[in-house]
Amino acid sequence: MTAAEARLHLELAYRALYGEAPGNGSLASLLAQWALETGRGKKMWGYNFAGIKAGANGKPLMTKESSGSSERTILQRFRTYRSAPEGARDYLETLAVTFPRSFVEVKRGNAETFARALADESYFTGDSAQYRRAIVLLAKEYERGWVHADGSLDRP
Repeated sequence: MTAAEARLHLELAYRALYGEAPGNGSLASLLAQWALETGRGKKMWGYNFAGIKAGANGKPLMTKESSGSSERTILQRFRTYRSAPEGARDYLETLAVTFPRSFVEVKRGNAETFARALADESYFTGDSAQYRRAIVLLAKEYERGWVHADGSLDRP
């Protein structure tokens, strides 16, 4: 999936769920996490926008957990979806319900506080400082301009 496609699905899901368009900072923060968790869409399995784990019914994939000397490769189960709209919607609903502080920070549109809240709410297992830096840098990249599938660029 391209960043332009992820942006479209996230924006449409946000509008459908919350009756308004996400702010530019909100959308950039969501796309930053999408990019980090999926290798900019290259490792996005089953329309899972943010590496959301699943129970026994999830798709088993090899993944890395933690970071540095404690990093290990394990078999983990992840949620899968029939379509990108379904995956985007579940990602937003999961943030809102399971990670409410993170979702509040997404709505505020501040990537730094969003990443801190994700760490505080144990969304990920990696190094929190590295994850936060990556989210902030990626969000800045997406806020500077939106690259479309045809290569054109929109400036916010």
